[in-house]
Amino acid sequence: MGPSRRGSRVRDNPYPMTYEVSEPVAAPVAAPARFATLALDAKLLRAVADQGYETMTPIQAKAIPIVLAGRDVMGAAQTGTGKTAAFTLPILTQLGRITGQGPLRGIKALVLVSPAGISAPGVQPADTFLMSPEDLARHLFHDPRLAEARLAEPATPESIDIALKNRHTTARLAWEPRFHDPHLWKWLHRIDIPVQIVWGEQDRILPLAFLDEFKKRIPKAQVHVMKEAGHLPHVEKPQEFCDLVTGFVQSGA
Repeated sequence: MGPSRRGSRVRDNPYPMTYEVSEPVAAPVAAPARFATLALDAKLLRAVADQGYETMTPIQAKAIPIVLAGRDVMGAAQTGTGKTAAFTLPILTQLGRITGQGPLRGIKALVLVSPAGISAPGVQPADTFLMSPEDLARHLFHDPRLAEARLAEPATPESIDIALKNRHTTARLAWEPRFHDPHLWKWLHRIDIPVQIVWGEQDRILPLAFLDEFKKRIPKAQVHVMKEAGHLPHVEKPQEFCDLVTGFVQSGA
């Protein structure tokens, strides 16, 4: 029998100088990764710090270094965990970075998933600012089981902080006018790269009428409507979404 740990029961062990304990030993908890450790543009780092963000969420810590390295990445995470920053911060850094050989490779294709930003005549988006967290979760998904699973997740100080910051940022961007920029429509025709637009057929936040407006403004865009999906088709139909985007990219987009 090998040496024992105090307070733990030891089983017979045929290997000398090793031990087995009956209770699991907790692994040390790693400190959250900080934005300041990333090779992001200095102005972006200052802007992030000015908004009160110091540590990254898991999706940000995993995705940002990959994008900064110029590699492709596909990731999925809960709404409010900072996915937008996970790809916009490194992309903005790359667009603004100049090397000895000239600018880094530019954006070659664009995938828009249930995008807001333009208005649709006679149709209003759902006013999420008037919704309780429970109502919002149930409006995001077509499958009620996903909404109830989201609501069943225990709240933690970190998740509450993320939700508050996410709501604050949404208000700054979309409070007035609601969820659209009155000037964006006249710039969309300047997009000259392949575009794939993905929408959920049962989207109750931005109904399909908004998709029709995007099709008018970006007429060469490919469009895919996912059946039995709401505002988050990439969450409700992850395999279909990944297959769609992979095929779009591999087709030469």
